[in-house]
Amino acid sequence: MEKIRIKKKLSDIEKEKFKLVQELSRKGDLEGVIKGMEELLELDPNHALFRAMLANALDEFGKSDVAEKEFKKSVELEPTSEIISLNLFHCLWGQDKQIEAFDEMKRFMSISDCEDYRSILKEIKEKWVD
Repeated sequence: MEKIRIKKKLSDIEKEKFKLVQELSRKGDLEGVIKGMEELLELDPNHALFRAMLANALDEFGKSDVAEKEFKKSVELEPTSEIISLNLFHCLWGQDKQIEAFDEMKRFMSISDCEDYRSILKEIKEKWVD
């Protein structure tokens, strides 16, 4: 899978906060990650990486409904990001929103190929169709 790239240069404040959030993430401090990502989004509300990282932390923290909204915003900001699309798909699937998950898969596959989505479809076909 592709990594989310930071397309614009971060300010010194953003760099420091981002390093702190990464350290909190390594330590498994989801509440700290959520707070840190929210602070970063106050500085730059249109940063797809920040939104996606917040969404991941929220999803892991059990706030999938809020995570879904953040993933959707992140997809709007970076519609060609495979990793963000896949994370939205899995967030939706985990909430038993399979139709919406497949809609996201279809949206992404209409603009780019995705080996992970092809694998998911193959697994579903083998498990449920054959």
